[in-house]
Amino acid sequence: MNLRSLRAVSATLLLFLAIALGGAPSAWAAAGSDDYPFANDPRVCTPTACTPDGFGFYIRQCTSFVAWRLRSVNGYDLRGPIGGGAASWGVTYSNITDQLPSPGAVAWSNANHVAWVWKVSGSNVTVEEYNYGTPNTYGTRTVPASTFTGYIHFKDLAQSTSMKVTAALNDPTTGLPVNKTPLHSTRPLSVQVLNTANQVVLDRTVTASHVSGTDNYTATLSLGTTWKTGYYSVKLQLDRTLRRILPGIQTITNGSNNAMATTGLWAGDADKNNALNILDYNMLMDCYSDLTPPQGPCDLAKKQATDLTDDGAVNQFDYNFLMKFMQNAPPS
Repeated sequence: MNLRSLRAVSATLLLFLAIALGGAPSAWAAAGSDDYPFANDPRVCTPTACTPDGFGFYIRQCTSFVAWRLRSVNGYDLRGPIGGGAASWGVTYSNITDQLPSPGAVAWSNANHVAWVWKVSGSNVTVEEYNYGTPNTYGTRTVPASTFTGYIHFKDLAQSTSMKVTAALNDPTTGLPVNKTPLHSTRPLSVQVLNTANQVVLDRTVTASHVSGTDNYTATLSLGTTWKTGYYSVKLQLDRTLRRILPGIQTITNGSNNAMATTGLWAGDADKNNALNILDYNMLMDCYSDLTPPQGPCDLAKKQATDLTDDGAVNQFDYNFLMKFMQNAPPS
């Protein structure tokens, strides 16, 4: 047996052993490096012929590398041939193809190329690939997710997903903060997430922390490792504010820290019925005090509920803000 034949047999044996030994859990660390068994195999495609890799693809082509990565990291045994080459993958597997990248998905281009999604960061993806730019060679690149025609989800990787939300308490007429130095450095924040069928898939109350120099409160929620990449609606509600839906549709990606845009909330909901009306006004007037004591009744709970500026007093500033919030509150 000559050296070339020995290399071919060894590479094929490595492929079969990786599947037999269940390499997916431990092989994740290999992502980002060229551990492809045929990396140094000289039998690259010529104008007249290509060498099979033993799994229905051709050595050192993009399809062979992606299929290897799916086997070695995802634990998914994809076999070829797939008629039409890389350009047809998203069509052949249209039922599991969309425009939402996720770690472990296959990035597909109808310009006849596929790559493996290593990381997702905001609107960018980092992929591993073969035979892009330099023929028959491994590479990585970070590009906008829209670079690819779509993403095929054979068996995406389970990774920790989180979501950062920020609520702002600003003057609805000027946009200026209500109070940059509030008495309370933390406040309870209710977060709801709804899917495209308008079903609540997350309903959680967390502790939001004040952001110095603003009147913003922020929190990061862990969504676990099984969160499904997709389109969602997100609603926020600080204590004593109206619940508000974030403008637009939000993309929440598995395996990423998904930062939502800062969203302004309307304070003044003293009775916590998600509406601003005469009931809230009456509660504030019970505790209103400038130069004279409040008319009452006003216990500590009611005073805190009507202290919109969170400065320890219920006075003309809270009254003015309540009027502004009542006049400018959007639909909840």
